[in-house]
Amino acid sequence: FVGYIPSEVGNLEHLVTFNISSNSLSGTIPHELGNCVNLQRLDLSRNQFTGSAPEELGQLVNLELLKLSDNKLTGAIPSSLGGLARLTELQMGGNIFSGSIPVALGQLTALQIALNISHNNLSGVIPYELGNLQMLEALYLDDNQLIGEIPASMGEQMSLLVCNLSNNNLVGTVPNTTVFRRIDSSNFAGNRGLCMLGSDCHQLMPPSH
Repeated sequence: FVGYIPSEVGNLEHLVTFNISSNSLSGTIPHELGNCVNLQRLDLSRNQFTGSAPEELGQLVNLELLKLSDNKLTGAIPSSLGGLARLTELQMGGNIFSGSIPVALGQLTALQIALNISHNNLSGVIPYELGNLQMLEALYLDDNQLIGEIPASMGEQMSLLVCNLSNNNLVGTVPNTTVFRRIDSSNFAGNRGLCMLGSDCHQLMPPSH
């Protein structure tokens, strides 16, 4: 399919699933989608959508799945998404989102399947609050412009099986915890200032004068 999402979609107040993935749809995501408060699954991935992700998506309090990945979305990730208390999977990778990772994403404690915001243009540090996601099994932050150290709180996410932080600008040492010891070192590659577990970190230290 080609074309765009009409604003009238906001009139479908009883809509539970809206899946229009893998088409050639373009234009912006209408703010009126926020009126579809009974939505449980929203999948707009693999299209050509542009513009920002509407703050009104945070009104979809029954959402369990939100997929906006592989579009051309820009601007900041809306902090309002932190109010989606039932969300178990959030996929926003493969866009052009910029700015920092919202601290509010640390409120999504029902997230279990995945949090994927990889392959964007996100900057700033990894929020310590992401360590609150104790049920999360897969975290993808790779291929962004993130800086700073890996928060110690992430080393306590015992459900975490995948944690890809590669190709950022992270520094310091990978936390020496059970969680990170079971994750392959390739998930931390491409961070020139990051010392892997078990490595000699002196080579990363600036020369003393």
